[in-house]
Amino acid sequence: MPVQALAARLTMPVFWAKLALPVSMTAAGVAVLSRLSQPGVPTERAWKLLCVPIVLVWLSALAVLAGAPAPMREALILGHTWRACLAHIVQLSIPGFAALLIAMRGLAPTRPALAGATTGLLAGAIGALAYCLRCPEMAPPFWATWYLAGMSVPALIGALVGPRAMRW
Repeated sequence: MPVQALAARLTMPVFWAKLALPVSMTAAGVAVLSRLSQPGVPTERAWKLLCVPIVLVWLSALAVLAGAPAPMREALILGHTWRACLAHIVQLSIPGFAALLIAMRGLAPTRPALAGATTGLLAGAIGALAYCLRCPEMAPPFWATWYLAGMSVPALIGALVGPRAMRW
């Protein structure tokens, strides 16, 4: 992608809204994971922080879809890059996922499956953050579907791997 294309996107308010999703998911994921890494630390408030960006992007997506003509709704969800989006986010999450698993292993998570899922979600959010700088899609229904799906895959893998990877 030429630098001019990214520079042009930087002037679009919708680009900053798109960027806000993985940035806020990353920040909230760090908050949850830092609490899960310490036995006895409450996590309820951190989980609520993680839910806020998800709810906001879904409300935004529903508003866009409600205002769009019926024939355009599918295109708003699929965009032009839906196949590549999911795969790229998952691929971009791999280095962060590996590093975070190693870091969490050295801490003291008492709920390894949940800590693994959160580790994967955080890695997915970091992958989505990197991908959204390149992604040409600007419709909230697209990000609400594919960015969140891309973050969910490493979260699922983390839930499966966490109990083995984070054993004391």
